[in-house]
Amino acid sequence: MENKNKLSFALGALSNVMKRFMLKNYKDKSCGLTNKQMMVISFVKIESRKRDVFQKDIEEHLLVRGSTATELLQLMEKNGYITRSASSFDARLKKIELTEKSEMIFSNAKKYLDEFEKVVCKDIDENDLQVFFKVVNQISSNLGGQQIIKLNEKEVK
Repeated sequence: MENKNKLSFALGALSNVMKRFMLKNYKDKSCGLTNKQMMVISFVKIESRKRDVFQKDIEEHLLVRGSTATELLQLMEKNGYITRSASSFDARLKKIELTEKSEMIFSNAKKYLDEFEKVVCKDIDENDLQVFFKVVNQISSNLGGQQIIKLNEKEVK
């Protein structure tokens, strides 16, 4: 098998390893939420300090389709983690806000996501990470997707 044929296998296998690791090590810390739900809570918490957050923002942040975001947000609303209310400037847009329930979960989620990131990046040189991010962005572009990781200002060779 040449390297190009191994790439999709390696990415899929890595994704599975990461999911298994998270389930094994963080299941009790996730309060029964999925990774995507935890990412929504973290994103809304951080972004809502600067601006209103809407479904489109979630779609762009998670790189998911509208139908996937709708389903995700409906479930989170049903389970009491978020509320959606009409925007002050456009009633068609629904502003997403965290409930007290998810506010309490946020500090736990942030800690576990930061801890996971440290484990994943352990012993990886910063330049190697930048090259990896550049490659991930190129793969996404090749598949018709958008930039996934914003690179540092310094050029990656």
